[in-house]
Amino acid sequence: MKTMVEELNVDKLINAILFFCKNTAENKLGILKLNKLLYHLDFEHYKKYGRSVLGDTYFKQQLGPVPSMSYDLFNLAFRDKTDDEYSKRLRESIKLDPAQKVINYEIKPIKAKGK
Repeated sequence: MKTMVEELNVDKLINAILFFCKNTAENKLGILKLNKLLYHLDFEHYKKYGRSVLGDTYFKQQLGPVPSMSYDLFNLAFRDKTDDEYSKRLRESIKLDPAQKVINYEIKPIKAKGK
């Protein structure tokens, strides 16, 4: 059985978040907008190429689709502050304010292990 990080491409998730940070107006990227951007990224890519970018699954919420594993990882990293490898990497790349808006980010090249 695969674990969450074996199904979800965490490197691509972090790079996608950093891309959206860089290309979204300052203090305008909150969790809701990020979820919508990740959804559009995955589904537009799927329509064009027949596969998703992140490898995530989406579930329906009142305000729109939510990437399940990405959302869980985000909560582990920022709400629960776990010390696993992926949570640490996410926290090292992105800083949030109390309203869960991205306030600071540092773009670091992220490569898959062993490359």
